[in-house]
Amino acid sequence: MIAITARRILMLDYLSLDKAQLRQKQRLLQKSYDDFKA
Repeated sequence: MIAITARRILMLDYLSLDKAQLRQKQRLLQKSYDDFKA
């Protein structure tokens, strides 16, 4: 159920954001994930 909601949010993000913004968000998510692992 949570996965379905997350996928729907991701789809909405993808549809509402342009490609540059989407890449920027992915970089921020990756950076915070790397910081969390460190």
